[in-house]
Amino acid sequence: MTPRRLTRWKSFWFGILVLGFLGWASFDSYRCLSGCFLKFEAREAQFERAKGNTLIYLRHGDTYLTSLSAGEFQIERSRIPVYFASHWQMLDRFGAPQARIPDALVFLSFLIPWAAFLAWRWRRQRILTKVHDAPPAP
Repeated sequence: MTPRRLTRWKSFWFGILVLGFLGWASFDSYRCLSGCFLKFEAREAQFERAKGNTLIYLRHGDTYLTSLSAGEFQIERSRIPVYFASHWQMLDRFGAPQARIPDALVFLSFLIPWAAFLAWRWRRQRILTKVHDAPPAP
């Protein structure tokens, strides 16, 4: 008995689906800047996808979203053409700390563990089928 083919595994197709979504997000980030604001009490975070990067800005205290009172939670989404993106870094003007995560890092942080899992599972199934097919000991 041979192990099942790789293309018959649900984990294989799930990984292909995730890689497809990551590729689409990377492609789309070169066309449009997508982002969202999160605010809870006096803390604010802004997440943006633009030009193959994910940008994360964090603020505390007086922030851009001043229409909220304490204890309220709000999400605002935005989507503008990428050629306006260089003029639209609102929180960057306030000197907010930021982190930049390249798409390649996100892509590889999924691809490497997924490929390692598939290799481990393939090896495990081969060993189990060899043990199962072995003749009984006398």
